[in-house]
Amino acid sequence: MKNYFTALFCFASMLLFAQKTYHFDYYVSYNSETLQKDKTLKSECHNLLNSKNQDISAKIIKRKRVKTELVILDYPNEILHYFKLKKENFPFKNEDFVYVKSEKLTSVKKQFDEEFKNRAIKVVSSENHENVYEYEIEENNETKTRKYQSKAHISFKKYKDNLAFNGLEKLFDFYGAGKKITLPENMIFMSGTIEYDDTKSFLELKEVEPLEITLHVK
Repeated sequence: MKNYFTALFCFASMLLFAQKTYHFDYYVSYNSETLQKDKTLKSECHNLLNSKNQDISAKIIKRKRVKTELVILDYPNEILHYFKLKKENFPFKNEDFVYVKSEKLTSVKKQFDEEFKNRAIKVVSSENHENVYEYEIEENNETKTRKYQSKAHISFKKYKDNLAFNGLEKLFDFYGAGKKITLPENMIFMSGTIEYDDTKSFLELKEVEPLEITLHVK
């Protein structure tokens, strides 16, 4: 009986990590700066996006003394996929990504769903200057351990595809932030400032490039 359940578990794992295909049609990078008391933290964010699917996140991670890698977070299936990158900077081709491994996450979807439910975002005001839209946004977040309010000023620009969700998720620091705000048409996040507690963060679009990348998980 023990051997039966072991075999069943192995079979289920094989199904879980059966070949999946992920398509990305944009490369986006941001400059980020966070000020907290007497500390200032600056960083860059690099992502591959699927403009038709907000549930898949792909982050390019650059570290000193360690090879650059791409991490795909498949939220609905609670799986991380790791790829080595043969080069650090755009432009990229399919052959620049080498699959390494996959990891099953535990209770991530439940955690994100709970956070999504607790984060209340509303548009206070908006203005349209030709193709640029300025939004004032407030958030009230209340959990068992924390309660806070944040205010954000965000600039969007009309774009051929919907890429606003990526910048919103980074600025508000939670998955699904883009689903909380209804924009009148396709937009891209240009820049944003958010203030909460004693912290102020700024995010600005550095680069956006169309691409065609299809990655297979073995």
